[in-house]
Amino acid sequence: MSEPTGVLLGSDHSSAAQVARRAELLAAVLAAGDHGPSGTVVLAAWNSFLPLEVSPAVAAAGLRVVLFNPKATASELAYVLADSGARLVIGHADVLRRLGEGIGSDVTVVAARTPEAVAAVRSDADATVSPPPGAVDYEEFLARGATLPAPPPGESALSALFYTSGTTGRPKGVVRPAPTPAEVRRRREVTDTCYGVTAESRGLLTTPMHHMFGSNFALTLLRRERPLVIMPRWDAEEMLALVERHRITNLTMVPTMFARLLALPERVRAGYDTSSLRHVLHTAAPCPPHVKRAMIEWWGPILWEQYGTSETGVVTLCDSAEWLAHPGTVGRPFLGSVVRVYDDEGRECAPGEAGTVYARMPGTPDFTYLGRPDDRAAVERDGLVTGGDIGMLDADGYLHMRDRRADLVLVSGVNVYPAEVEAQVARFPGIADSVVFGVPDEDLGERVEAVVALLPQAPADTVERLREFLRSELSGYKVPRAFHVVDAVSRDESGKVRRHAVRAAYAGRHGAGGAG
Repeated sequence: MSEPTGVLLGSDHSSAAQVARRAELLAAVLAAGDHGPSGTVVLAAWNSFLPLEVSPAVAAAGLRVVLFNPKATASELAYVLADSGARLVIGHADVLRRLGEGIGSDVTVVAARTPEAVAAVRSDADATVSPPPGAVDYEEFLARGATLPAPPPGESALSALFYTSGTTGRPKGVVRPAPTPAEVRRRREVTDTCYGVTAESRGLLTTPMHHMFGSNFALTLLRRERPLVIMPRWDAEEMLALVERHRITNLTMVPTMFARLLALPERVRAGYDTSSLRHVLHTAAPCPPHVKRAMIEWWGPILWEQYGTSETGVVTLCDSAEWLAHPGTVGRPFLGSVVRVYDDEGRECAPGEAGTVYARMPGTPDFTYLGRPDDRAAVERDGLVTGGDIGMLDADGYLHMRDRRADLVLVSGVNVYPAEVEAQVARFPGIADSVVFGVPDEDLGERVEAVVALLPQAPADTVERLREFLRSELSGYKVPRAFHVVDAVSRDESGKVRRHAVRAAYAGRHGAGGAG
């Protein structure tokens, strides 16, 4: 067993000082360039050293960075470039070559060599691939900074720009102005609290750095000069091995990871020492209560959960003891955040009554939607904003999520929350994953259907038995009329499903058992 120092990616190692020096060189180059009126840089990179250099450099240069999913498509990149006005893309060579059709001739492309540790575990990465035609080599780009003056000292970017997940349609750009020094300190207090970073922390990055959840975790450890091990791609048993090998204390995870860890054979789980873990934070998607309870029984009361949206920022937090006392909660307001639930008429809901969740974290700069300023007012109420989620506050002020408003299914005018049905499906033996959604129905308005992935050992009659189980646990109108069996449910690396795409794919089709 060894304790990591600096940043470790496979066999590659870099000290925090080396990462900071490379970021300084890049900042000097960026500050000296003309990157268009939007001042936006798009980063398309795998989990690696590259995001740790680019994000701080962009901020120091007074620009703003857009974190782009390296597994996305060329058309999705073209949309972000057009919407953001970005004229500079930095990323790994294999990613940029694959996305080349989405990059216009007016955009400068800077390509970094794909690390061998990344290529070794990804079928979609190649360390030997040549960069796109006309691309600038990242190391050559970086070297220019040695002869350029450093930009004036600053704590943050000119402004922040990030995109909603696009789970209900085209993603929106969320723009925040540059934070004041006081707001920077506040943001650091929030991240340190959520990630549980202390002077003794040793972190393992398991979640993607193109998502703020993983990126902020990595940058927080780097800022605190704590050791960080980067996983280029998550694997359940490999994660357990790294925790044991490096005596990891802090993790960021999503619920699908918990399910896959629990699916490992008992002898495999028992073969690794995870006693060093002190703080495991999860978010991004609902965690089935039986899954979270099983993880707490395995790892102890070290699981934490946070909730927030692109619009609100992080606004609730809870530890294991709070969750066990309030099963299913995503936490309650912390560090002065405010959370309220309103009904469709704008009245504040009573405890236990579901409605739209509105919130704000004091000290978080306000935002607008890029190119859609009128949309901002539509998500505000009483100085709070919403990301469109539906939930309820219990009598003790703990928030419980129901679903996204856009995901509601109206069966004969009655609300069905897909997350509620999915939670019951997850309880049934033989089910690996599921997505519940609504499709048009001439008689009912909408009907409930489901996509399910089965475990390899699941019996042939699993779907029929699942249907009977759901009928015993749910009202009849909530039970899916059809089940579509797939090898795997398509989720992004944050555990989210593009439900609107699933609805479109299955509308008008019949699954196992037909539509009736």
